[in-house]
Amino acid sequence: MCRVFLAPDQGETAAAVAATARDGRIGRFLAFKFRLGMALAAERGEPNIDVQSIHDAFEANVPDRDRLAAVTGWARSEIDTIDVYKSSPQVYSFPTRRQCLDVVPPAFAQVRFVGAGTYELAERFPLLVLDRA
Repeated sequence: MCRVFLAPDQGETAAAVAATARDGRIGRFLAFKFRLGMALAAERGEPNIDVQSIHDAFEANVPDRDRLAAVTGWARSEIDTIDVYKSSPQVYSFPTRRQCLDVVPPAFAQVRFVGAGTYELAERFPLLVLDRA
């Protein structure tokens, strides 16, 4: 069993995610960062996304951090955590369900996703349960 970070089958765009955030319709900044990364992965057609690209997309789509803080209620210090991504070598992977299942070895007879909470984006962060044949 492991936690996976799944992108939705119908991907968003980075611009749409940023607009949703600027409209105050994303509850937590962490959810915004993950949605932004998933959107970039969907736009590229590749599940792996370097976090530097998430930072760059944030900078391109959210020019005024103080306004974002005012609209969303997020603390400016929390928003500024995006800067940890700048020049970071880290890579996140956000496959769709199908992409995730496509790499599961055939030795596993039972493969399923199990919900793991009710927090924002919980539907995108299920547990992947693999049972051997």
